[in-house]
Amino acid sequence: MKRACSAFRTPQRYYLAVLMFAGGVCAATPSHMKLSASASDIEAFLGTKNAKLVFVDRYEKSGGALCYIEFSSAVDTPVVHVMSSPQNAKVPVISPDGDWVVYVDVEGTGGEAGSAVTTVSSSYIAAIEEGAAPVLVAADNAFEPRFSPDTASLKVVYCTKAPNYAWETDAKTMIVSIDVSGAQPVVGSAAVLTEGGYTGGISWDEKYVCGGGGNAALYNLDAGGEPDTISLWPQSCNASISPSRLRPDALMCLSFGGEGIPEIKDGGKWGQWQIIHIVRPRNAQRDEILRYYDRPVPTALKFPLHNTETCLFTGGTKWHHPEWSNHPCFAVATVNVERAWVENPDGYKKPEGVGEVYKTGAELQEKVCVVNLRTGKYLEVLRLDDAAMNWAGVDTFYQLFWPWLWVEIGADFQETAGWLTMEYQDSLPIPYSIPAVSHIPGVGAQSVFFDGHAVSSGAALSRIGLNNVLGREIAAYVPQNSATKTVVVGDVFGRRAGVYFLRVETARGAARTFRWVVTGK
Repeated sequence: MKRACSAFRTPQRYYLAVLMFAGGVCAATPSHMKLSASASDIEAFLGTKNAKLVFVDRYEKSGGALCYIEFSSAVDTPVVHVMSSPQNAKVPVISPDGDWVVYVDVEGTGGEAGSAVTTVSSSYIAAIEEGAAPVLVAADNAFEPRFSPDTASLKVVYCTKAPNYAWETDAKTMIVSIDVSGAQPVVGSAAVLTEGGYTGGISWDEKYVCGGGGNAALYNLDAGGEPDTISLWPQSCNASISPSRLRPDALMCLSFGGEGIPEIKDGGKWGQWQIIHIVRPRNAQRDEILRYYDRPVPTALKFPLHNTETCLFTGGTKWHHPEWSNHPCFAVATVNVERAWVENPDGYKKPEGVGEVYKTGAELQEKVCVVNLRTGKYLEVLRLDDAAMNWAGVDTFYQLFWPWLWVEIGADFQETAGWLTMEYQDSLPIPYSIPAVSHIPGVGAQSVFFDGHAVSSGAALSRIGLNNVLGREIAAYVPQNSATKTVVVGDVFGRRAGVYFLRVETARGAARTFRWVVTGK
C-alpha cells in the first residue's frame, strides 16, 4: 500500500463531544432520557468546564436523531439538544475546534465498519446547532467520516467501503479539505490517502490510520507495506486511533472475548464486549497490550442498575461503541445492560411456555459513560429513563448509539510518561465483582438484587433478615402484600449508621445475602 498525500499539523487544543439522536428540535432533554452528570460533575472529572457530548438516540426515531450536550461555563443546566435536519444519522464525530460534526446518513443498517458492500452511505458536515443545515461531504460511498487533528484547516477522512476487513478490499481511504470561513462549509475535492479502508481515524502525527470490523488493523502511512492486525484474540470491532503524543501507534477496540493473556484479568476469561482494549497490533510478533478497562460494575455507576416496573436487571453489563476522544486520557462508550421483561405493556405476544418473566436476551444500550483512561474510573453522563425500557425498545432497538467526546484542554497539558503501559499503577482496572445471579434456567424469575438502596426480585419477596457484622439477626421484615417484589430497606429497618448483612428470601425459594453499609441517618 502507498500513501497518497499528507498535509496535517499538530492540534493545539483538545475537545470533548458526544452527539445524540432524537426526533425533533427540543429546548429541554427529551423525556425518555435523563442527564446523570451536571456541569460541575463534568468539570471535576475532566478538569475543564468546556466539553460536548454527542450520540445517536434511536428511541423516538428508528433512523436515528442527532443530538448534543454542551457543558461549559456559559451553560448552568446542560440539556440534550436535538438537531432537526439529520434523518438517519450514524457515527458522528466532532471537529478539533468543537464547532462542527460529521456523520453519515444511511437509511436502515450500515454506514459504519462492518457494513455490507452494497450499502449506500453519504457523509455530511453541520455546525453543532439545533437548526444547522447539513452540507454534503461525499455522496453514496462515504463511511465513518472522521476529522483530521489538524487545527489550522478542517479536513475529513472517510472510507469508500466499510465491510469487515476493509483494509484487504478495493476500498480506499479518502481525505478532503473543508473551508468553514464563510456562511456555509465549502467542500473541496477528495484525494486518496491510502488504498484499503480504515474507519478508525488518523493519528495526530499523520503517520497512522486504523480500522475495525472483523478484526482491528493499524497501518503506517509512511512505511507502507501491510497493516498490523491483532492476533491475541479472534475478533475485534469499534477501532479508534490513539490521540496520544506518546503512543500514536496504538488503537482502542472491543473484542469478542478471550482468555489466557497474562496482562488481562491475570489470564482469566472474558466475554464479548466486556473489555475495552488499548493495544498496539504487531502481526507476526506478539501484540502489545497497553491498557484495558473491564466492563462497568452495576453498583459503581452514578445511578446503579436496578429492576424497573417493566423489566429486571439480570446481572450483566458490556461496553459498546467505545471511542477514544481527542484527549489522550479520556474515552466515551455506551453501556449495554442485560434485561428480562416482567410484563408486556405494548401488547406483544409472548412465546408459549414463558411465565411472568421473559428473558429476551437483549442488551439495551441504556447509558453513556466517560472513561478516564489514566485512572480507570468512569462517569455516567446520560441514561434512559426507566419508563423507556420497554418491549418496544427491544424489538426496534430504540437506544443510545455512537457517542463521541470532545474535551477542551489547556496549553499546559502534558501526558504523564509511561501512563499507556500495564506497569502504570495510578490505578488498575475496576474489576467486575458482581456475583452471578440465581435464576430459573431460561426464565430468570428468581433473580434477586440489591443496589444499596432497595432489594428487588423477579419473584415475590417472602422475608428479609437484617444481620449484624457477627451474623446475628437483629430484625426481620415480612411483606404484608404477598406480591411485593421491591423493598426500600431503609424504610423498613431505619438508617442507623453501621455495616449490616441482608438475608433476602423469595416465595420461590431463592435466597441471597447482601452487604449494606449505612453512613448516617
